[in-house]
Amino acid sequence: MKFKYLSFVSLALLASCDDFTKPHEAAFTANGTGYTCGEDDVSASYYNTTENHLQVVAYANGSEKHSLAIVVDLDRVKEVVALDSAQEGCYFLWANSSIYYTVVSGQWEITEYEEGNPASRHTEGNFEFIAVNPYDSADTVRVTNGSFYVNNY
Repeated sequence: MKFKYLSFVSLALLASCDDFTKPHEAAFTANGTGYTCGEDDVSASYYNTTENHLQVVAYANGSEKHSLAIVVDLDRVKEVVALDSAQEGCYFLWANSSIYYTVVSGQWEITEYEEGNPASRHTEGNFEFIAVNPYDSADTVRVTNGSFYVNNY
């Protein structure tokens, strides 16, 4: 009987840890081309050392990586939040380029957020934005269908 009880408790604990062990992931479409970013290509860290702003960075496309960053406010869960040109920490970078495209409009939403110690907290959300080359305003990138899941930050 004791073994059955311990087995049940162990299984219950493992089932409750699913969110903690889920790997980082992100996906987005840039100018009509879809990209998927796996566990090793997504990171999250507090932006400007404040614990309510989280910067999620996603790298895509193998060795010629495109990257983007989005900053979300952890105090604004389940709100659609507009992005504008004043938003710091958000950008798009084409592969093999040194030009950081600046976000001029868009939005993000945190769809799920769990506080806790680093091993249990996680954030999930979606985003879309338009970013412009600061040296050529006709050169734009439209990022759509963006999503992310990060934990243990």
